[in-house]
Amino acid sequence: MIEGFDDIKEFIRRSLNAEEPVHVLLVGAPGTAKTLFLMEIERLGGRFITAGTSTRVGIRDVLFDETPRILIVDEVEKVSDQKDLSALLTWMESGRIIVTKHGMQGEKRGKVWVFGACNSDEKLSPELKDRFQVFYIKSYTEEQFRRIVANYLSKRMKVRRDLAAYIAERVGEYTTSVREAVRVARISKSKKDVDSNISIIKKYKE
Repeated sequence: MIEGFDDIKEFIRRSLNAEEPVHVLLVGAPGTAKTLFLMEIERLGGRFITAGTSTRVGIRDVLFDETPRILIVDEVEKVSDQKDLSALLTWMESGRIIVTKHGMQGEKRGKVWVFGACNSDEKLSPELKDRFQVFYIKSYTEEQFRRIVANYLSKRMKVRRDLAAYIAERVGEYTTSVREAVRVARISKSKKDVDSNISIIKKYKE
């Protein structure tokens, strides 16, 4: 489903099949393959968290309460809550977490493979970055974006092939955001819908 990057795909596959966790971080500007990588990993049963809203979700609580085998952290550079950061660092290093709730201390142990993504690693703490194998990914060309999005929408979202291609073409006129194409696809049943929805979106773009 992801065009190119066969070597990174193979590395991720090897990571997931390893006996001990190997954590992977994808760094790249919006419009790179990292979004599709995260979507594909999520299909394997991964627990998805957007770190920009982690104060609401609670990375520490997810690790302690759910102990997912695969944790996917988008916008990982935005992990700002110190309890979340501390829990993530400790878990990635030792597979251990200690949480105090209602005056009682609890401990969990386990193995969690962490896959993260961010637009830039400049704000990432050195301690967290060091726990990842980091891959820097370049943006897709417009032609690649249209082809990849059309394939994704038709194969994964079951959008009609002609409509998927049209969505990819129209969205590709102003952005290479896979997420934007997915959003448009979810609310568009026809090319007329696509034109109307994109017209509304573009009207309120910065």
